Amino acid sequence: MSKVTRFTCVLCTKRTKHHDRRFLGGENNKGLRKYLYKYFFLNVDSCDVICGTCRRKYYRQSDYKSNANAKPDVHGLPTANTSQQTLVSPKTITLSLSSIGGSHSTCFVCRKRGPKLIVVSSSTRLNTFIQKNIIIPAGARCCPGHISDENFSEQALECLSDLRKRQILTEVTFGPTSKK
Repeated sequence: MSKVTRFTCVLCTKRTKHHDRRFLGGENNKGLRKYLYKYFFLNVDSCDVICGTCRRKYYRQSDYKSNANAKPDVHGLPTANTSQQTLVSPKTITLSLSSIGGSHSTCFVCRKRGPKLIVVSSSTRLNTFIQKNIIIPAGARCCPGHISDENFSEQALECLSDLRKRQILTEVTFGPTSKK
C-alpha cells in the first residue's frame, strides 16, 4: 500500500488540488518566499506548497505596491492635483428621508380601513418623492379618491406633509450593511 501525500497550503492550511498547488522552490518564487517570511514569519522549504488563492493575494498586493511606488510618467498627461491626498468614497451614505408606512389594510393617507384600496403606482410614488421628498414603499395602498391622473390630490399631499412632520425621519442607508 502506497502512502498518500497530502499537499496543504503553508498559509491557509487548505488541502490543495493538483491543478491549484504551486511549489515554493526555485528562483521564480523568491519574492513570494520573502513575502511569507516578512508578513507571516514562515520559513518555507522548496517542497512546501501554496494554493492559488493565497498566491493571487500576494500578487495583488505586490502589484498594488509596485503601482504605488512607481514614479509618475513625465511624458504622460499632467495630473490635476499634485498633492499626495487620496480621495476615498465612504462605504455607506446615510440620508434622512421621510417614509410612509405601507399597509395593505389601511390607507396610508387618511388611515381609514377600506375594502377598495388601490396599490399606488410607481409613477405616482416617484412624483410624490420629487414633489414632497417622501418615500412611499412599493405595494403601499390608499383610497382611490386620493389619486387623480397618476398624482395625489392637493388635499392628499397636505395630509402627507402633515404626516411627514409628525413622523420620525427614517434613515436610508446605501451601500453594504453589516448584520450584528
